[in-house]
Amino acid sequence: MPRSTMAKVVKREELANYVTNEKLDARTRDVLSALEVVRQELKAEIGSVTSVLSLELAQHTRTILEAMTSQISAVDDKYADLPGRVS
Repeated sequence: MPRSTMAKVVKREELANYVTNEKLDARTRDVLSALEVVRQELKAEIGSVTSVLSLELAQHTRTILEAMTSQISAVDDKYADLPGRVS
C-alpha cells in the first residue's frame, strides 16, 4: 500500500484535539521567557559568587605574602650584622 494512502484521515471534529501553530508559538514564547528569567537569575548568582571568591582569594594571597615576608625577614636578620662586602 502506498505511503500516502496509509495516512490517517482526520475528521473535522477531531481537529480541535490537535495543537495549532498559534498554540505552539505561544507555548514556545512562554518557555523562552521562562528560560530568560532563569538565565538572568543565574547570571546574577554567578556574579555574586565571583565577588565572594575574589575576596577570599585576595585574603589568602595577603596571608601568604605576610608568611613569606616573615620567613624572608628571618633569613635576612641572620646575616644583618655581616660587613657589606661579605653579604
